[in-house]
Amino acid sequence: MQTQFTASQTVTIPLTERGASIEDYLQDPRRIVNALTDSSQVTLLEPGLFRFSLQALSFMALELRPTADLQLWSPAPGQVRIKALSCWLEGAEHLNRHFSMTMEGYLNSDRIGPQVSILGSAQLQVKVDLPLPFSLTPRPIIEAAGNALLGGILATIQRRLKQQLKADYYTWAAQHAAVKTLS
Repeated sequence: MQTQFTASQTVTIPLTERGASIEDYLQDPRRIVNALTDSSQVTLLEPGLFRFSLQALSFMALELRPTADLQLWSPAPGQVRIKALSCWLEGAEHLNRHFSMTMEGYLNSDRIGPQVSILGSAQLQVKVDLPLPFSLTPRPIIEAAGNALLGGILATIQRRLKQQLKADYYTWAAQHAAVKTLS
């Protein structure tokens, strides 16, 4: 039985600019990656391409460790795009033949007068052919559990972004100001 799970999340992060523009900050995908997850869960494959390995997740008695190769790029100042190029489940190789994931997201700077914010959105979709005995479980129960799991992943990312991205921007802005002072 093929089942589809979906989740989406938005985020608004209000900031006070500190001498260095948020648009300049968003030009460096490595900084965004560091705010998304713990550095021990990320490997740089090439500029703009990162491998993310999430912590093991439990789903209806299965232990899954989602791993995805994500591309991050900046199409214009103040914009970051994120797209999953591939994804697989470590520890559940038998499911990988029947598993696909799509993920897309963005972060944009938003200015209204002197106020600046980072606005973001992410959409996550998983399709999987569930093996027995899970395929015998009523579809609404499976879908509710899967959607809740994906929603929890995006909610965790949202919380990290709200805390880490803001803190990292302020650290980066202070370093940027110190370099300007020395010049």
